[in-house]
Amino acid sequence: MTERAGWIVITSPDRLIADVAMDVARAGFTVDQVLEHLACIAGRAEPAVAALPAIRGVAGVAAAQGVDLNGRSGRRPQRISSIARQEHRFLIGLTAQ
Repeated sequence: MTERAGWIVITSPDRLIADVAMDVARAGFTVDQVLEHLACIAGRAEPAVAALPAIRGVAGVAAAQGVDLNGRSGRRPQRISSIARQEHRFLIGLTAQ
């Protein structure tokens, strides 16, 4: 069996996020959380997720990355990368519309 990787599906405001969640689930994406206020769907999918961006209402797909912000692991907390900041600005722009 192939290992399933964590993914974030960024949705566009032209469809209800619940409808997008159902469509990505039909395409083989295991929905863990629907984050309506962030316009995102978190879940797991087989490594081949190339079909997800073709679904109406999907603005993008990104690999989920864990960030330890409170240092429980004993390591220094990681800084948020510039890419993560750009994605955050993009999400804020989607929710403001």
